[in-house]
Amino acid sequence: MKFMLTILVLAAACGAAQAGVQWSWSNAGTGTELGTFITDGELVSDQAPAGTYTVVDFSVTASAYDIPIGSMSGGDYFTNQPEIGFDWDGSVPTVFWRLSGFYTNGFGLFVTAPAPGGPDYVGFGVDWFLIEYDEDVTFLAEGLTPILTPVGTVTASASAAFGALKALYR
Repeated sequence: MKFMLTILVLAAACGAAQAGVQWSWSNAGTGTELGTFITDGELVSDQAPAGTYTVVDFSVTASAYDIPIGSMSGGDYFTNQPEIGFDWDGSVPTVFWRLSGFYTNGFGLFVTAPAPGGPDYVGFGVDWFLIEYDEDVTFLAEGLTPILTPVGTVTASASAAFGALKALYR
């Protein structure tokens, strides 16, 4: 049964491929918090041109503050905003945005199943980065813009297919 579902997920991914950009991110202060964004858009000569990028997937790949390793597509993180993203000037982000809420410079991602008392939120903004629990306990707060680096082109369907397969085999 899982084999057939795997075939169906992969077949659907092949038929609906859309290009996107994979970005690595890290906090600028300690550099201990690492992960990726997958956004819409395309690289031009291996560079991300200036523009507005909408985040379609997010992951944490390393953390010194016990924020869970995982991704949105894998069900480990979620956002309560209809869209999140950032504006890019060709070398650095100039604003992190969301389509609803109070902040015009910032967005956050929440841990789906946080450990009791553990971090449950990662926040991004120009001149700030934040890991906290329940808006009351701050694990890491930096007054520096997170570092973003475009690292390659991906297909959005491949990212979604990976998340679906990961959930299937849990």
